Amino acid sequence: MGNKLASHHRQRLLTVALAIAALAFGLGVWLGYIAWKRDSLTFGVSAMLLLLDAPILALAAILARDSVLHAAARKSANLLIDDLARADSALRFIRLARAHMGVAASYAFVLWVCQSFGLISAWDFVVYSTFIIAAAVAGYLPWFARQEKRVHVYREASRRQLDEIKATENWFAG
Repeated sequence: MGNKLASHHRQRLLTVALAIAALAFGLGVWLGYIAWKRDSLTFGVSAMLLLLDAPILALAAILARDSVLHAAARKSANLLIDDLARADSALRFIRLARAHMGVAASYAFVLWVCQSFGLISAWDFVVYSTFIIAAAVAGYLPWFARQEKRVHVYREASRRQLDEIKATENWFAG
């Protein structure tokens, strides 16, 4: 019962993460349309940032979820090697998504610097962009940290299990 509840909870978190990514993508499309209509570089760069980040965030959410498999206590060496590769892939995408969040936060900082030095005059846009970026960072970074920890734990368990198989089967014995 507890395992079924935990699985349902993970599925719900994945759904929320994918919904946020879809919302970010939709916002990117909307900002792209506004940038095209107004011929605005600020809106265009914001649209590009969201359009690039949303698929990465969605893919990282999916890979982090799929990398941890709940299987039998004993697996074959080939399955463990596949699990290790899948976990490494999920960890790479989590790091990439975290880097994209850093780029988004840097973009907000640059907008504030440009606004304060009078290089742009878009107070409302800077405030709204900062709010959206801060909400995304506040929502995704803790979630990614939990996923990364889960994947690391699973990866280490798979690594230990593979090492045990190698030791008992005398792999690479020459």
